[in-house]
Amino acid sequence: MNYKEKIVIFLRVLIFKINQTTTVVRKIIIISFFSSLFCPTFSQDKMISINSLGKQTVYSDVWTNLVTNTGFKIDYKLSKCDPEIGFDQELILLKISNLSSEKATISWHSILYYNGICKTCDYPDEYTFSVVMNPDEVVEGICGIYENSNLQIFSKFLDDRYTGGSRLSDFRLKDCKITPVNFPSNNKTNN
Repeated sequence: MNYKEKIVIFLRVLIFKINQTTTVVRKIIIISFFSSLFCPTFSQDKMISINSLGKQTVYSDVWTNLVTNTGFKIDYKLSKCDPEIGFDQELILLKISNLSSEKATISWHSILYYNGICKTCDYPDEYTFSVVMNPDEVVEGICGIYENSNLQIFSKFLDDRYTGGSRLSDFRLKDCKITPVNFPSNNKTNN
């Protein structure tokens, strides 16, 4: 059986199952199916280089696009941060936009290179982040130490007392995906 025949059989079974379910469950099945087609796991292969040697850092309030697909958009900007406590630091701040009309979880794995060495490649669980978002919601990382830390990527310390540490040289987001949440349960209990 070739690929096209398998798809035809799958679609026939899907349509049969949809016709046997309630309207709410039909909507969930259809949304899930089309979101898997049009909002698949999306790997961002665009590597962003930070602080190339010999170049002056430019901080900006303008967001730069990193990832866009039909369900969400992720932007970033390089910021100079003076936290309430601790050393001054340079952070990459992320802004995530839920472009869908459904409540969804947006998740990603951060690939971070410090001094040219990938420090997160072997730790997918530790550097995988997610945000639950309402339809058409936008969340932004800020410089505060207690807010949205999953929307911050540490770049380097700026404080004169601690400038010799590692520096972020490159980053990218991998396995970016959107998953619908809070659909009614299809489980029925017998009394």
